[in-house]
Amino acid sequence: MPTLCVAAAILGGTLIQGGYGKVIGNVYAVGIFQGLSSGLNLLGVHRSIVEAMVGVILIVALVINYVSSQLDKRKSVKEQTKSAA
Repeated sequence: MPTLCVAAAILGGTLIQGGYGKVIGNVYAVGIFQGLSSGLNLLGVHRSIVEAMVGVILIVALVINYVSSQLDKRKSVKEQTKSAA
């Protein structure tokens, strides 16, 4: 259950480093995970497999968040060097 809460917060847009985010994003993320969990439960998928899928989604969200922040940093550095020149 704690994995689901952390995954929903991250997928909802809350930054781990800064801790800001919007409530609506977290509500959507919880809805996504609850729908996934309920659907897989109806299909008879074991709970440990559902937890593993939540973990994979969490890792993918973290990678996307990291790549996005690196691209933003790179973009801001290019803009600073362009305006300094």
